[in-house]
Amino acid sequence: CGPGAVMGSKNLKAIVVSGNKSVPIEDEKKYRSGFQQGHHRLKAAPATKRILRELGTAGLVKLIDAIDMLPHNNFQDTIHRQEDLDKICGETIHKTILEKVGGCYRCPIACQRHTKVGDKTGEGPEYETVVLMGPVCGIYDLATITRANYLCNELGLDTISFGGTVAAAMELYERGVITSQDTGGLELRFGNASVLEALVILTAHRKGFGDQLAEGSLRLTGRYGHPEISMSIKGMELPAYDPRASYTQALGYMTSPTGACHLRGGYAVSLAFFGGSKEIPRFSIRQSPVAVRNVQDLGIVQDSLGVCRFTGYAFTIETWSRMLSGVTGEDFSTHYLEKLAQRIAALERLFNLEAGFTDKDDTLPERFQKEPIHTEGMDVVVKKEHIEKLRRDYYKVRNWDEHGIPNRELLQKLNIDDNFDDGSYD
Repeated sequence: CGPGAVMGSKNLKAIVVSGNKSVPIEDEKKYRSGFQQGHHRLKAAPATKRILRELGTAGLVKLIDAIDMLPHNNFQDTIHRQEDLDKICGETIHKTILEKVGGCYRCPIACQRHTKVGDKTGEGPEYETVVLMGPVCGIYDLATITRANYLCNELGLDTISFGGTVAAAMELYERGVITSQDTGGLELRFGNASVLEALVILTAHRKGFGDQLAEGSLRLTGRYGHPEISMSIKGMELPAYDPRASYTQALGYMTSPTGACHLRGGYAVSLAFFGGSKEIPRFSIRQSPVAVRNVQDLGIVQDSLGVCRFTGYAFTIETWSRMLSGVTGEDFSTHYLEKLAQRIAALERLFNLEAGFTDKDDTLPERFQKEPIHTEGMDVVVKKEHIEKLRRDYYKVRNWDEHGIPNRELLQKLNIDDNFDDGSYD
């Protein structure tokens, strides 16, 4: 078993080490050149200069709505009344429940928000939480969303998956697939804020209908014969960006190794609209595969370094190359880090193939293929043929075959054990 399991068996919460020595920088000039370049961009990028710094991540609510990407009622549409969004946006959090602002050590953004509702205090809610436990469930009650967020944090529930699962249950209820007899008397209608906190507790303790919610939206909806109501990919619920409003975000969700994830799949839309990038198109089938690969590779490098994803608004792989080389005195070239990202992406892909996933899992729920939203003066879906083209071209830029399998030549180039590639994934 892993170290986490060992610590858990011993009821050990953490290991704290206190040191008294500094970490030397081998080449301060090289390190500083990279840091100053990234720091300058960080202070200039719209997201980090104003939005995240002034309002935290919840400052994205109205901005994502402005590009018709804010999901509503289990992703049935992206239509909201502005007076409803006014109740839950970052500006309202700032004016009504904010206690103090925090951040990681010496961070120039300080996106963390400590809030208070009644006699309860805690961190958040973040943008994803506001939307998934708010509009995705048809709820626009900030106090309820925030209290439910506190409960999820205390009980160890992911707010994205929880909100997405509740939304799926609400759609099942409104369609008449399940009734109050199934839910223990709870009326799971969109907009019924009174049930949200109770559902958190029931789910965490697997009591009553919460035992079914604890399985996630895919198993829940499959239990009742309607898996199409689960807005998930590879079993993971979608975050708070509707993929119909951006082919880049859609492809990122499709190809994320962990399922629908805006971080592992690529934070393409936010980088394009709020990071000042002109290289990330919104509805380009031709350009999206390269853009998504590049954003994903940057994320892999960030994760490998243990740095915040918000640095992606300003720090490139080349920037990290300079800083890492300067700190260590070793030659971590841009090419080296790019190859590192390719290697990790290939290893993750091989792991998923071993687990039984195939190219057919790199897709979107049918809703996004058949039910349009309205944006930029047109009705849009991500058609099946678009999904196939995006997926096929993405595999090409990854140097994987037509089924998304890294070939032997690539594995050798990336120094990956040949034992992974036994030809059995077809």
